[in-house]
Formats: sequence, structure tokens, C-alpha cells
Amino acid sequence: QGRTRHSRKINPGRSAAGGSNAFGDHVTDVIETPAIVPVVPKFGRAFRFARELSLVIAGQIGVAAVGLGGLRVLTTLLGPEQFGILALGLSIATLFQQVALGPVAVATLRYAGTAWETGGLMPFMRDVDRMLAQAIGLCLAGGAAAGVVLAAFGLWHWLVMGAMCLWFSAASALLATNLAIDAALRHRGWVSGMQVGSESLRFAVAAVALTTFHTASAPIAMAGFALALTVAGAVQRIRTRARVRSAERETVVGDEWRPALLRFAKPLAVTGGLTWSQMASDRWSLNAMISTSQVGVYSVVYQIAVAPFSLLGVTIQQLLAPIVFQIAGTGKNRDAVRASHLQVLAAVAVILLATGVAMLVTWQFHAAIFALLVGPQFATYSSLLPLGVLSGGLLAAGQVVATTVLSRGETEQLVLPKAVTAVLGLILNVIGAHYYGVIGVLSANAVFATIYFLWMYRMAGAARGPSARASVTGADPSLDPSGTSPEAAWSK
Repeated sequence: QGRTRHSRKINPGRSAAGGSNAFGDHVTDVIETPAIVPVVPKFGRAFRFARELSLVIAGQIGVAAVGLGGLRVLTTLLGPEQFGILALGLSIATLFQQVALGPVAVATLRYAGTAWETGGLMPFMRDVDRMLAQAIGLCLAGGAAAGVVLAAFGLWHWLVMGAMCLWFSAASALLATNLAIDAALRHRGWVSGMQVGSESLRFAVAAVALTTFHTASAPIAMAGFALALTVAGAVQRIRTRARVRSAERETVVGDEWRPALLRFAKPLAVTGGLTWSQMASDRWSLNAMISTSQVGVYSVVYQIAVAPFSLLGVTIQQLLAPIVFQIAGTGKNRDAVRASHLQVLAAVAVILLATGVAMLVTWQFHAAIFALLVGPQFATYSSLLPLGVLSGGLLAAGQVVATTVLSRGETEQLVLPKAVTAVLGLILNVIGAHYYGVIGVLSANAVFATIYFLWMYRMAGAARGPSARASVTGADPSLDPSGTSPEAAWSK
């Protein structure tokens, strides 16, 4: 059995029969010479899914193991004070990623599969490159302005740290954006291997730098992180360019991807600053109201209790996002969008179950876990692990549920919930740090994660109704060949 392959000729700004695509360009469906596209049997799809799942899980387990091993090494080499400064520096890097760099990578993941379907990977890659260059330039301008202020106040230590953070952010964005194309095309083995390799290289270079210079210095550790990701990003860039050239099937003329990428990324960038303020306010509040050493304590609890669930959420998103986006297509076919949500909701149930189990385990064995994973100076805070697990699990569940909104391409719907919950989380973090210290901040995170998860779940329920975009635009699903059924998506 087979199917006749169709191609789509995209003619930006030129009238043609056949309707318009999601980017405002006219589309003409052209039947090529019949070619046999094999229909994958159900057991073949199940085998492929199992293989992909095993590769993704293996990669994330490797990342988690490397992260915990690196945590042990860095806490020993740096101590609470410098490790706290490193944590604050990473929060600065997160600001650049949330506001400018991260949305480019997410938009790349969302539309790379569609670009491959239409044979337009090379134009897509050029538009992504331009957006990434502009985002890095924006970060450099902001970093230069902040550097002038730091120099004026004589904060030379933080000036150096800020420069290292900016380097780290740019290198991380280069790696993430190019890796997103491989992830969208479901090259699971390479993506998992690169994630484990870059994480291992990051901690290894930092440890070597600290040992070589015989000093416990957070800026040196951050420079090691940045250098490692620069190397990994360069390797991934070479690989992506080669794969894009080999995967290209026809040349599409024009700049049709840029409007779609910008439309998808802008709402994420708008809320990025507020999201970062909530994410960073825990550490900065503890630093301002108590001490840097308490930031180090909180970062250790966060790394052990919250970070594993972040990795679990990333694992599920990495596995499901390319499939969900392929099933949903451009987001106009409401039946395809509904079908794409089923796997997401099942994954959320798994995360919630894992959260409950992990809370019981950490409640019983928190002292042994701390003795194994961190230096002895942190042992008195081991009882905080279950609270960190609760916040981490609920936040991961909320992030996975948000994939249902991303599948429709309607990122503007995320602006209100992200803005409101971020402001609320910021206020709770400040209050918690002021009155209760580390346990107050962890409690604030748990409340924030609960509200965020419930809001995202409510939006996912609304999304299973009639498509808002389809009802407004009156789009005909038959004109959206990229919005396919699960069967067709798996066959492709």
C-alpha cells in the first residue's frame, strides 16, 4: 500500500488558487509524479515510539546523573558562598534566555517539522539564524548598558561575572536553537547524546578550570561553563547545516518563515522578563534578606528536588512535542489539535504520580540522599527535600500542559496566565524569604506551581473545545494538509 506524495509551492505575496497557508502566503497544492510512501504498520509505529522513548529517557537520565555528579564536585570546590554566587550568575543568564534567546529556540522547535514537510528547511534555517543574531545583539546591548552601571558603582566582580553570564547565554542559545531542528526532525539518539555530552563537558571544564587556578571562584566556573557550551554549540551548528542540506527536498523562495516565527516568539519574549523575575526572585531575595550562603543552601535543595522534575518535564516535552506539533500541523484543524492533546494529558498524569512517589521517598530518606549527593556542610537542610519535590512536580506538570497551547501556535494566550502567576510568585518569594528564609521560598514555589498548573490545565480543557482560531477565521481544515490525523503523522 502507498500514498501519492504531494508538494506545496509557496509563493509569497503572489495570487494563486488553493488558499493561503498560516503565514499569509498563497499555497498551491501540486500532485507530483506518483511515488510510493510506505504505510508503517501499527506494530512498526509502536516499535518506533518505544525506541524513541528509550533514547529520550536514557539521555535525560544521563543528564540528571551528570548534573548530580557535577553538583557534588562544584559544591566541594566552591563552598556555600561561591556556589551561591554561581547560582545568582546562572539566574542572570536565565534572564537573557527568557527574554530574548529562549523564544527563538522554542519557535524553531515548533515550526522546523512543518518546514521540512513543505521542503523549506534552508529558508527556515536562514530566518532562524537572523532571529538568533538579532536576539544575541539585543542581549549584548543590554549587557553593555548594565556593565556601565556596574563599573560606575565599582562592582568589578559582578562586571566580570555578568560578562561570563552573557557569554554562557549566547553559547547556550546557539546550541539550543540548532539542536531544536534535530529534535523537531526526531533525531532522538543525536539529541540525547548531545545533551549528555554538553552537560558533561560543562562540569568537566569548570572543574578543570577551578583546579588549575587553585581558587574557589564562581566567575571561573561560569567561564568554564561558557567555554564548554561554545564548543558544543559549534559542533551542533556544523551538524545542523549538514543535515539541513541533506534533508532539503526543494527550494522555496522568499522570506515566508520569519513572520510566523516572530508571531510565535513575541508573546514568549514579552512574558519572559516577568517569568525570569519570578524564577530569580527566590535566590535574589534570599541574598538580599539573609545571606549568600543561604542562596547556596536553597540552590542545593533546588538541584536535588526540583531539577529532576524539570528534567522529567523536558524529557516528556522532548518526546511528545515533535509528535504533537506534527499532528496539530499549523493549528487550524481543530480535530487534529484535539488528537494532539491526548498524549500530553496522559503524560501529566504520569508526572503527578511520580511527584507523589518521590515525596514519600524523600520524606523517608532525605538524610541519606544529602549525605550521598552534597557536602557535609549542607546536611542540616535535608528535611526540605519533600517540599522541593512538590513544587518541582507541579511546575513540570504545568509546563507539559502548556504544550497544548503551543500546538495551536497561539502563544498570545499564554501572556495573561504567565504574567499573573509570575507577579504572584515574585511577591510570595519576597515574603517567604523575609519571614521564613529557605523554607519560606520553597513554600512560595509550591503555591506558585499549584496555581500555574491549575491555570494551564484549565486552558488545556478549553482547547479541547472548538478551535478559537478556526471559528474566527473560518479556516477550512481541508486546506491545511499539515494538520493531519495521528495515523498519518505516525506514517510520515
